[in-house]
Amino acid sequence: MRVVPALAVVLTLVGCAATYEEEEPLEVRSEAITEPAAATEPAAAAEPAAAAAGSACTAATTCATIRERAPSASACSLLVVFDGSGVYSPDTNSNVGVLYKTALGPAATSGAEGLNGEVVDASTTRVYIEGVPALPFGASAERVERGRGAICQHLAARPGAACDIVLVGYSRGAFIANQVAHALNDHGCADGSHVGQRIAFLGAFDPVSKQMGNEWEDARTKTEHRWHGDVPPNVDAVLQVYKDPLADPRGGIEGMTLTTTLMSTGAVASSCRAPMTAKDHPDGKSWHHGEIGHGQLPLDTMKCALERSGLRLF
Repeated sequence: MRVVPALAVVLTLVGCAATYEEEEPLEVRSEAITEPAAATEPAAAAEPAAAAAGSACTAATTCATIRERAPSASACSLLVVFDGSGVYSPDTNSNVGVLYKTALGPAATSGAEGLNGEVVDASTTRVYIEGVPALPFGASAERVERGRGAICQHLAARPGAACDIVLVGYSRGAFIANQVAHALNDHGCADGSHVGQRIAFLGAFDPVSKQMGNEWEDARTKTEHRWHGDVPPNVDAVLQVYKDPLADPRGGIEGMTLTTTLMSTGAVASSCRAPMTAKDHPDGKSWHHGEIGHGQLPLDTMKCALERSGLRLF
């Protein structure tokens, strides 16, 4: 049956407004192996001290196709997280919120409205960008510009420094993070600098591409760009943690709006898909969208991938 436009708007408002990402954190303890265990790789057995010192990598959290790298020697790093739809203020219980809160170093400060709310300097190591409202109508694109702007402020404050840029998003925030990577790869900063800027890591918690809103427009060239479904080649490593099956098991509005949309990663040398299935769930049932965005197992899987990529942010 065809849904008339007015009804579609109502359904979207009901389904996306301040909802699924605001649930209590789900504590998950599972011995199920999502990807082949790191113990099958010779290098894994050589690092017992790292695991004893608080490593997030276990048999259940290791995505073995994320290439192991030595700890980064970069003099600086910047973590930029993009929260999920409906979260219009910091959601300290979401996994991206937890990554932001626990990352080491100074957070971005709030500035005047003309600065899009984030002020970043040479010492800033973490930035939180809140989720988009139910019907974004450009809000997603605005967050692309805020993310790119924060990174470019940081790079301008550290000329010549080799900085590790880490982008992590939840739900629509994952596609916003990916769009920031594309924007830097194709256009660089607003002044034309840093074209092709490397992104050390892109992380996605249950990416969703529904209702993205207006396309992002490059302020310098005044051209609009479609929402990309592929990860660009300037990204060094990417991890997607998602529910399997892809459809939200709750059905109804959630089933209509929260189906996982995986990004293609053929241009990235180090990548992994980490499906969360019923065997990984503490209750033996299918995961829903909010659980991927708040569950401990997805969070630890992301932290392990960051470790394997040589990025020690916590």
